[in-house]
Amino acid sequence: ALEDMMSYDWMDEEVLQDVTLLRNELAANEVSSSTFDEYCKEVLSGKLDWTPRHKSTAFWEHNTHRFLEKDGFIIRELVDILARPDASQRELAVAMHDVSEL
Repeated sequence: ALEDMMSYDWMDEEVLQDVTLLRNELAANEVSSSTFDEYCKEVLSGKLDWTPRHKSTAFWEHNTHRFLEKDGFIIRELVDILARPDASQRELAVAMHDVSEL
């Protein structure tokens, strides 16, 4: 949607500058929110939510190999979340999604 807004011929140059700034800020936020270390902290907390890193194609493309680190420790943690009787529907859905990405 922002890319479409950037291609529009705005009469007010400030609007284009604001749209460009917004696009750049969102891109920077996605990168900073998509680190593998932050992902691991979230998984280890057991409180999974639909944060950007779960939905980011770039996150999965750049980090899939890291799930094998420490003998697949994070994969086992995801499986443990799936087996927890007290896991919420959202936590189960996110964990299942993440396992399917692998």
